Amino acid sequence: MRDIGSKLREYFKKRGLTQKQIAEQLGVAPTYVNKVFSNERGFSEKQAMKWETLFGLSHVFLMTGEGSIMAGEADERPVPAWMYNELMKERDEWRDKCQELEGEMADLIQRLSRYERVEKEAV
Repeated sequence: MRDIGSKLREYFKKRGLTQKQIAEQLGVAPTYVNKVFSNERGFSEKQAMKWETLFGLSHVFLMTGEGSIMAGEADERPVPAWMYNELMKERDEWRDKCQELEGEMADLIQRLSRYERVEKEAV
């Protein structure tokens, strides 16, 4: 395993964030962050994406140790095929859920349009 932990430790030290603060933002125990920083624990795809969203870190770097530590930097290498496929699958699932919700919303609006708004009568 590459020494991802020491690079993360350095990254957060420069930003003045403690392991406790990082854990609070992630919604995890500080021991989890400590294990990540000590290279005792790696990243699941879900956790890597959460770190990317919260801290701007590259999920590819977090999972592989390759490329730039920062998300979106030019020297970041393409994601591995398995990760790309999983992300595309997740994207498609979210798109389908959004389309379903849009349909439900249109149905609700149509049902509501059948009714006149009636003000509450004072008691």
